[in-house]
Amino acid sequence: MTALGGSALENHTREGHLSARPGHRRVVAPHSLPGASPVTAYKHVRHALSTFCIQDGFSREFADEIVEESLRNVRNRRRLQQEMIELLADPEVSWTELLVNDEYEVEEPNDEADAREIVLELLWPSVFPDRPLPTTTEPPEDAGER
Repeated sequence: MTALGGSALENHTREGHLSARPGHRRVVAPHSLPGASPVTAYKHVRHALSTFCIQDGFSREFADEIVEESLRNVRNRRRLQQEMIELLADPEVSWTELLVNDEYEVEEPNDEADAREIVLELLWPSVFPDRPLPTTTEPPEDAGER
């Protein structure tokens, strides 16, 4: 239970919705659909990152709790793990756009390398708790095997 009543996940999101609050919209198209635009790619990564949205005013600890609660569901964990691995292998991805876009703003990075570092620092420890943060642009070979 949180101070808001109910679980952190219940209070924040349902099935990909950012929030029921005015001004928030749903990220709808998964990256695996043919023709998915960069703005709608990596649906599960974007959803997880949206919990760190500065407009929501959640503390980092509370946002971490939301992500952790979501990852208790095995299917959610596997989807996010798969997208994280694909994201690391995608040479076309805009790491900056994952953090700052029309849907939410997490943090303004200095450049793409900084954006990549921020995304990985926010999500990797929860998604892959037994694996160190990737230090190169190459995805870990066995990161998806759990």
